[in-house]
Amino acid sequence: LDWGRDSGTSALIEAGICGPRWSADASGTSPVTGDLRRLPAGVIWRLRLAHSWHQNGRRVEVHVRADNLFDQWVDDQVGLPAPGRVVSGGLSLFF
Repeated sequence: LDWGRDSGTSALIEAGICGPRWSADASGTSPVTGDLRRLPAGVIWRLRLAHSWHQNGRRVEVHVRADNLFDQWVDDQVGLPAPGRVVSGGLSLFF
């Protein structure tokens, strides 16, 4: 969901959905499945808030972004989790 304007406040919210899947498991604990382990589904939410304005005929934007907003645990593969909550910000100048 993306709401925004050329000037003023804007917001973006995204959901990244990862379905259940199988991953190689070298621990040897699952010989019945051919050493594959089923990983659960997960949803990762992202939020971006920005404010923009015009300065000297150019557009300026500042933003803050939170990835994995609710700090959801999702394994990309066995023993390799996706990053936890990450907050970043930035400044964009449009010429």
